[in-house]
Amino acid sequence: MKLPTLVNIHRKNTGNVGDIYSSPCRYFDFPGFNVKHCDINDEIDCVFREDVKVVICGGGGLLNNYFMKKFGKMKEASGGRLFIAWGIGQHEDHHGWQLHYNEFSYDDYIGWFNLIGIRDYGFEYPWVPCVSCMHPIFDKEWKITSEYIVFEHKNFQIPIEGVPRLKNHGVEFEKAIEFIASGETVITSSYHGAYWGILLGRKVIVFPFASKFYTLRYPVIVYPALWKARRSCYSKLMSIAGFTPEKKAGRVCVNYGFWNKIKAYARAYPEALDECRRKNIEFYEMCMNLIG
Repeated sequence: MKLPTLVNIHRKNTGNVGDIYSSPCRYFDFPGFNVKHCDINDEIDCVFREDVKVVICGGGGLLNNYFMKKFGKMKEASGGRLFIAWGIGQHEDHHGWQLHYNEFSYDDYIGWFNLIGIRDYGFEYPWVPCVSCMHPIFDKEWKITSEYIVFEHKNFQIPIEGVPRLKNHGVEFEKAIEFIASGETVITSSYHGAYWGILLGRKVIVFPFASKFYTLRYPVIVYPALWKARRSCYSKLMSIAGFTPEKKAGRVCVNYGFWNKIKAYARAYPEALDECRRKNIEFYEMCMNLIG
């Protein structure tokens, strides 16, 4: 007898190490189901297959305008299927997001889901942090070798000089964790850089570019970063030649100079790993009770 299919919708086809390791199906078994991973960006039609009976959406910052139509597509397929939101969160980066992130409408995306757990803390739905906390790598003891390290999002660069640095794109998960753990204080423009720093018991200073940084369960130092588009050498040459470049080479923080004046206020949260794991285990049990 052919097993029914459980589909995990997340960001699969990406170089962002945080997105790749945010899938619940990496860490939990779902006996009685054939598990399939689909990317929300280009494989959403998989939810319409007749053999699909359960859809787990998450994790990652999938709740943003870019994916609004994808959630509408999922809703069309909701008849006869169970939909579960696991560890997903908001990602608002339009003008004024700093003032309105606490008014975010989760119902516009997932109000119709059968079971909901969001990674954003302090909102109307239960808090279920990113499932990557379940990885056994966080049980390892790591030696601190630098007072500060910079782990930056590939599109949001923090040009602090004289400290070790690494980008979140195209890097192996184990290398990313080892690097983050090497710093006593983690300076980052990556959501998972902040989250993993917290899980590792490190102090964290974030340079935010979207609302997701304001939704962490454990308060970190939030630097008032101002970002400016940074063009690649290719784009600059195109401009000189009279052409309009089509792509930008990300953004760079232009007011990073006084980060060391607030570094003393950062703190660690040694209890975070156990709490995050407990919440995910409890949510897994709720999922299994739902899907039978």
